[in-house]
Amino acid sequence: MTLAPPDTGWETISHEVAGLLADGISVSLVGLPRSGRSLVLAAAARQLSLAGLRVERVAGLGLLADRPLGALAAAGIETGGGAVLGQTVAALVKLLGPKVVLAVDDADQLDRTSAGAIAAAQARVGCAVLAVSRRRPWSAEPGAALVDGLCPCVRLRLEPMGFDQSHALIHRLLPGGVGADAVARLAVFSGGLPALVTASVRQGIRHGALVRRQGVWQVVAPLHHPRLAAEIEPLLRGLDESARVGLTELAVTGEVLETEAATLIGARQVRRLMAFGLLRRIDGLDHPGLRVFPPALAEHLTDEAGGARRQPIQWPGRAPAPEPGQPGPRLDPAWADGLSEVDAVVLSDRVRQHWRAESRRLRAAWEADPTPGRALPLIHALRAAGEAAEQRRAVWDQTSATGDLGQARLLIGRALDQAVDQGDPAAAAAGLESAAAALPDFAPLFRLTRARCQLLRQGPPDLSAIDLPARPDPATAVLLGVARIEVAIVQGRVEDVLAELDRPASELDRSASERVAAAPELVPAPAQGERAPVGLDRPTPGRAVLPAAVGQDGRASVHRGLALLFAGRLDEAVSWSDPALAAARQALEPDLIGAHAFVSAFARLLAGRFRQAAALAASALILVVGDSAPESYHGSLLALAAIAASWQGRDDHAARLADQSRGLAGEGTYPGMLAQLAPGLVRRRDPQAPRALWAVVDDRLDRGYDLVGVLAAALAVEIHPDVERCRRAERVARATQSDLLRTLGRYALAVSTGDEAGLGQVFDRMRRAGWGLFALRAGVRLALAARARGDDAAFRRLTDETWHGLPADPTAKRVAFEPVLEAIDLSQREREVAGLIASGRLPTEIALELSLSVRTVENHIASVYRKAKVSSRGQLCQALGGWLSGLTGVVPRD
Repeated sequence: MTLAPPDTGWETISHEVAGLLADGISVSLVGLPRSGRSLVLAAAARQLSLAGLRVERVAGLGLLADRPLGALAAAGIETGGGAVLGQTVAALVKLLGPKVVLAVDDADQLDRTSAGAIAAAQARVGCAVLAVSRRRPWSAEPGAALVDGLCPCVRLRLEPMGFDQSHALIHRLLPGGVGADAVARLAVFSGGLPALVTASVRQGIRHGALVRRQGVWQVVAPLHHPRLAAEIEPLLRGLDESARVGLTELAVTGEVLETEAATLIGARQVRRLMAFGLLRRIDGLDHPGLRVFPPALAEHLTDEAGGARRQPIQWPGRAPAPEPGQPGPRLDPAWADGLSEVDAVVLSDRVRQHWRAESRRLRAAWEADPTPGRALPLIHALRAAGEAAEQRRAVWDQTSATGDLGQARLLIGRALDQAVDQGDPAAAAAGLESAAAALPDFAPLFRLTRARCQLLRQGPPDLSAIDLPARPDPATAVLLGVARIEVAIVQGRVEDVLAELDRPASELDRSASERVAAAPELVPAPAQGERAPVGLDRPTPGRAVLPAAVGQDGRASVHRGLALLFAGRLDEAVSWSDPALAAARQALEPDLIGAHAFVSAFARLLAGRFRQAAALAASALILVVGDSAPESYHGSLLALAAIAASWQGRDDHAARLADQSRGLAGEGTYPGMLAQLAPGLVRRRDPQAPRALWAVVDDRLDRGYDLVGVLAAALAVEIHPDVERCRRAERVARATQSDLLRTLGRYALAVSTGDEAGLGQVFDRMRRAGWGLFALRAGVRLALAARARGDDAAFRRLTDETWHGLPADPTAKRVAFEPVLEAIDLSQREREVAGLIASGRLPTEIALELSLSVRTVENHIASVYRKAKVSSRGQLCQALGGWLSGLTGVVPRD
């Protein structure tokens, strides 16, 4: 029986549930309370009603669990005036039938007699039953006994919502714009349980944790509040007193090893709580631990126990970064497809709790001695914990400095914060210039800091114009090296970056690094285990000298990944960034998680692996909570997820992500390289989209962001060709060191000028290099050009090569081939006829099946042949076996 297609969220699983029930197969649906189980039941019931089936509902009631037939009596079913089981079964048999589905909500709360009566009636009638319960494996319980009696039966597990579904629900609940950080924090706090998301939003507004600032909802205070207790307590239903005490003990302790949890509350209790879904293991780490799930429950239990968390028992802490040259951790294969909803939430809570603890420790040290040396680590910890910007500003305001060195540290830190967090690079630059005049000994550091602020928000600076000493001090050398690499990346000089990162550090470089360690607060602190890059050569006009190579980790590792990505070496970028992402995850460094996830996901996007790119970006967006570093990749991750969602046909979700990415981007493009491109790309049918995209192209090329300008032109040309702008982009691309950018420049020019020969050369290059995103576009363009000039054989060859010869996701191929389907213009009836032809039906058989005349069928067949540019049944079957079947949904039968 055919049912309506699914929508989003829990309706997806409800469609599967309804389909099974309609086919006479019973379903056992398990999931946590507040996970949307009742929503799935209601949605499935609606779909079954549309299919002509009647749904009868019964619900287990814990308060009546000790009363025989209490659940059935409460549902209004005749129970024979008491516990007369035979009469009750007869009443159920009369009620049920082959066109009836029995839905049992909270089956784990049924009394034993009601469960037995339902099982007996179902065995006699043979109707399908939907039994909804939480995870409970013990066969002695009535709900389990009921499910055991259902045959045939399928068990489905309702997992918490993923990032996409939480994102959509939160936007429905909050009118207007919603900050990206607010979405992530709500999703993490609630664990993706729909009812808990809804309660957290509504209660957050009431107690002031969620506020609307300049039209955008932000989280400004802890989401946990005692008033949420009534929404959280149902998660504990079914636990006896000892299990609840044990869960509270683990919530207060925080994260513990499984062996330590067994020591605390007993191994049997640990297994039981994990079976209930309230205790989760974080997989894929060197030291997997257990945490109470969802985080809102852990907060509630901790609050009930007095509000003080203890330190984890013998917890090994963060994994240290590997030594240079040593193999790092491998990325769990699940990360390539995105973490599960639960793993992402639990790991995000682990990151947040770690940095909250660090913030408390560092704040105590800073309050005792409020100097810049104590303030900067605290600022970093507050960012990583996702704390509000007001807390960081308060630290800056209350930090005092003595002496020139202390003043320099304070001014540099505040300037970076002002330029990035407050979006005011002009004020930061003015302050740094004044500082250079007031503290001339530190003038090179101030001017290099100003240059980095300019790169992040205004454009690549001219580093050769900065007056530096012939042999800069170590701190200046470090900052100079970082700035040179970042400028080279945005200008597309990726081979220079890779060559310098491959060059061994000299003894002088290492000595400089050791001396910098004595005063690390002068420059942005490297990640744990990272050696800061240095470069001691004085720049000469026309040549920017890059820093010497450093270790294979931290910020230098991000630079290498970006260089490989924009050089077009996508497989190498993924192979490099995946282990780096795993190391950042184990080190609990959200800024590096965001940076490496961006590189890895963007490489997959360019390769046409849209599903993996979207899943990886979504996992990272859950983990990168808050503005975790001045160079946050949050905006680019949102934009990347938006572009991937658009290519998967999820336009509404893509539009919401794109709007959020633009809100985080500010005016800069490093590292928020994609943020301002996404809104125009995902709204490609909007008449204003071409103007917005070309405005980004002009702005980026005018300001010297060559890499982003060329990439934007290659994307914009698909929506609206502009010959002169494409010529400019191609000239800029030609001057870069990136094969990818040079090819994209030629692609934009070929599309805008209609150069079919040039487009063919570009298509071959893209296909050989594995650049699936643009190869799909180029192949479709070539096929349409062949069709337009009447070369039917070339049209068929190119469509077949593009569909079958590129390793892109099927959903991405369908989106790319939309112009082909529009050009063919098959009607719905013609699609039906085409599918029947491909399945081997004769015209007379088709006419009989579709209730049409044979002449009408023959006319449809002739129209299909003409539009699809085929001349025989064999050619049509070949097309239907590939691109045409993917676009029309027609699948030829053997």
